[in-house]
Amino acid sequence: MHALTGVRRSRLRLIVIQCLVLSLFATLMVRLWYLQVDGGEAYQARAESQSVREIVLQPDRGLIVDAQGRSLVANRSSWVLSVDRTTLGKLPEGESDTLLRRLSKAVGVKAKRIRAMLLDCGQSGSVAGTCWNGSPYQPVPIAQDVDQDVALRILEQPEDYPAVIAQQQSLRSYPQPFGINAAHLLGYLSPITEGEMEAAEEENDTSVNGASRVGRAGVEKQYDKWLRGMPGYQRVEVDSMGRVLREHSVDEGSPGDTLVTSLDAQVQAVVEQQLAQTIETARATHDSVTGKNYVADSGAAIVLEADTGRIVAAASQPTYDPEVWVGGISEKQLEQLYSEAAGTPLLSRVTQGQFAPGSTWKPFMTAGALTNGYSPDTRLACSSSFQVGNRAFKNYESGAYGSIGFDRALEVSCNTFFYRIGYDFWQRMGSDVADVNAKDPLVQEAKDFGFGKRTGLDLPGEASGRIADRKWKKAYYESQKDYYCDIADDPPPDASDFLKRFAREFCIEGYAYRAGDAVNFAIGQGDTIVTPLQLARAYAALVNGECSTNPASARRSSTPTATW
Repeated sequence: MHALTGVRRSRLRLIVIQCLVLSLFATLMVRLWYLQVDGGEAYQARAESQSVREIVLQPDRGLIVDAQGRSLVANRSSWVLSVDRTTLGKLPEGESDTLLRRLSKAVGVKAKRIRAMLLDCGQSGSVAGTCWNGSPYQPVPIAQDVDQDVALRILEQPEDYPAVIAQQQSLRSYPQPFGINAAHLLGYLSPITEGEMEAAEEENDTSVNGASRVGRAGVEKQYDKWLRGMPGYQRVEVDSMGRVLREHSVDEGSPGDTLVTSLDAQVQAVVEQQLAQTIETARATHDSVTGKNYVADSGAAIVLEADTGRIVAAASQPTYDPEVWVGGISEKQLEQLYSEAAGTPLLSRVTQGQFAPGSTWKPFMTAGALTNGYSPDTRLACSSSFQVGNRAFKNYESGAYGSIGFDRALEVSCNTFFYRIGYDFWQRMGSDVADVNAKDPLVQEAKDFGFGKRTGLDLPGEASGRIADRKWKKAYYESQKDYYCDIADDPPPDASDFLKRFAREFCIEGYAYRAGDAVNFAIGQGDTIVTPLQLARAYAALVNGECSTNPASARRSSTPTATW
C-alpha cells in the first residue's frame, strides 16, 4: 500500500514539473511572438537608431578679400585622418596598440602623441592643446595634409586600419597676392575651447561644435560669427565594430560669408616691403647720441584714406607666417610667437604697440597753442636748452636756431620752442601741483584729437594709449604709493641709491604734476603713449581740413574713425 502511494506521488510530481516546463516554453513563445511580430517594427527601429551615428560636416569658412576682390584668405582641400575611438575600443586587447603603431608609421606622428590626441580634455593625463575637445562620438583628427597615396592606401585596406577614417576636409590657405603677409590684420584660427563650447550651448548656438576652429585674432576673430558658416550632418549606419554599412540622410550645411575689407593688396605689399627695408636700414645706421647703431627692433606703417578713415594698408614688424596655425601649431612655434627675444611677433604694433610719440606730437601741440592764445606770428627762442627748476631740458644734439615761429619750429623739430609753450601754460593755469582739475590746453587738445582712447577700428585687442595728465598721475600715485613708501621706510639690502632716493620722493609727492611733467608732455615724452593707428588718424584730421589753426575759429567737427 505504501509502495503504491509513493508511485502515485512520483507521478504527480512529474506531471507538475512537465506542466511547469510547458508553461515556461509557452511564455517564451508568446514573448518571442510579441517581440518579433507584434512589437517587432518598434524594436527594429530602436535597434537601427542605436546603430546610426551622426557625423559633423564642417562648413567651408568664408573668404576674406581686399577691396578689389583679391583673395587674402581662402580654403584648400586636405586629406585628414581621424580615429573612431568607439571602434578602437572594441578591438581585441593588444590589437589597438598595433593599429596605433601602424598608423604612426604611416603618417609620421609618434604613437604617444596620437594617444594623447585621443584623450578627452579634462580626462586624467590629458594635455591642453593636444587633447580632444569635441564630441565623444566624433572621430578625432590626428593628421592633416596627409599625402594622397597614404590616404588612399588606408581607404583601400580597411582590414589593416579598422578604426581609421580618411576624408578630404577644408583648411585655411593664404594666397598672398603680390607677396603680402598681413598676418596681424587677417588673424588665425585654433580649436574651440571647452568654455566656448559651454557658452555656445547656453546660447543655443548651433554654428559651432567640438571640432570647430574659431577666429583668434584679426578679422578672423572680429567677424568669426559670419565667417564660420553652419555645419552639416551626415547620418551613417554602422555595425558593432563601427564600420559604415550604409549612409542615411544628409543635412547640408552652409558656407560662411565672404568678408570684403578696405585693404588694397598691392599697396599692402609695398608698405610691408618698405617697412622691412626701413628697419634694416635703421639697424645699419649709426646713432650719434648713443654711439651705437639704432636698435630698430619693431615698427608699424599705416596708409589711411584721410577723408574717410578707411585703412588701405597696415603693416607690423616683426611678423609671422599665418600658415603655422593651419593644422595645429607646435609648442616650439608658439613659444617663438610670444618670445620677447624674437620681438613678440604675435603683437600687432599697428593697434597694440604703445610708444612715446616724440616729435610726431608737435603738430598737435601747435594746434593746441594756436587755439589758446598763440598766433602764427608768435616768435620764441629755440635755444640749446631750457631751464626748469634745477634741470636743463636740452634740444636734440643741443642745436639752437634763434627766435623762430611755429613753421620753423616744426621744420627743425625744436624741443625748447615747445618746452616754453608747455611751461607757459603750466605757469598761468596749473602751477598748483595738487590741483587735478587745473586747465591744461595742450592735454585737452590731445584728447580732442582722439588720443587716450581706442579709435574703434573693427579689430580685436586695440590698445587705448595713455594721456599722462594730472588725473592719471594722481591715480598712478595712489596705486603705487604703498609699494614705494615701503621701500623708502625699509629699503631692501640690494636697493640702489637711485631707487632709495626715488622711493622717498615718490612717497612724499609722487602725485604732484610739476613743470617738468608739462614740458615733457609738450614734446611727446614722459608717460604719454600712443598707438601708430592713433597717430595716423590724428594726422588724417590735419590733412582732411577738419582741424583749423585759425586762432579765432579753431574747432574740430570730428576726426575720422579708422575702419575697414
